Amino acid sequence: MEICVLGSSSSGNCTLIKTKRTSILIDMGFYPRYIEDSLSKIDTSPEEIDAVLITHEHTDHIRGAESFFRRYKTPFVMNKLTFQNSHLRLIPAIFDNFQRFRVNGLKITPIPIMHDSSNPVAYLIEGEKKIGVATDLGVTDSKLKTYFKDLNVYILESNHDTEMLLNGEYPAFLKKRILSDYGHLSNEQCGETLKEVCEGADVFLAHISENNNTPEKAKNTVEEITGDDFNIHLTFPKNVSDVVKV
Repeated sequence: MEICVLGSSSSGNCTLIKTKRTSILIDMGFYPRYIEDSLSKIDTSPEEIDAVLITHEHTDHIRGAESFFRRYKTPFVMNKLTFQNSHLRLIPAIFDNFQRFRVNGLKITPIPIMHDSSNPVAYLIEGEKKIGVATDLGVTDSKLKTYFKDLNVYILESNHDTEMLLNGEYPAFLKKRILSDYGHLSNEQCGETLKEVCEGADVFLAHISENNNTPEKAKNTVEEITGDDFNIHLTFPKNVSDVVKV
């Protein structure tokens, strides 16, 4: 299995998971040109994509969905409330949360999480290896930790450095939202979650804030908590990450 985060931030989010038989994208927060250019860097074409899975309806996760659907007719998959509140003009496959479904050889379980959208989900993706994707959430609760136990790869939010956020220029209401249970994970929360659910894995630090964090702070904080047990990979607002093969 190959994993690459094509981009992750409040500007847009999209992740590629690829096997010999199946290629899927998680979220479509960029327009097709960016997706096409990013996929070409890792020897993948948009025509190879078997499905696009949507986590929730915020713009940075669905910005390019309609145009990508029109261009490639790729199936989109999401839950009912996400579709209703996205106002997307496409016809998706609809799942119920916790209902495992397949995309070719991949088994996928959508897990409801806490974020300020209608019905956001994380995804557990199982092929020859197991991958967890959770990029926007205020807390990691017990059910998510149960599903994310002992995976091979994690794509997990490490959004903000709490001190930078509190001392930054964001208005008070926005700081409160980010710090709430329906906001975003801090570097510390990311590290503590990883330490609790697994003893070692490849980890992509996702949705790193451009205003309240730095890649170095995110990586250093997580490593201070987890030690040397994890292989940490950074993600970027508009550039592809490492390609991890497991």
